[in-house]
Amino acid sequence: MTSILNPDMPQHFSTDADVLCDYCQTLTQVVAGQSLLPETERVLKGLLCERVWLFAADLKAPRWADNNTEH
Repeated sequence: MTSILNPDMPQHFSTDADVLCDYCQTLTQVVAGQSLLPETERVLKGLLCERVWLFAADLKAPRWADNNTEH
């Protein structure tokens, strides 16, 4: 038996939690460096917010048992 996400939820950014966490940490470090143009900083902050929200939603998402998987 394996665990899967809700099949009705579209997956727009498909990656595992460890990689998504690394992306969020790296974006945070880049934005915190304060050496970006204002427009670039605004865009990266928006991207960071979206990634963090996706990461949080994935961690809180209910899981369903997939009993159709053969071993």
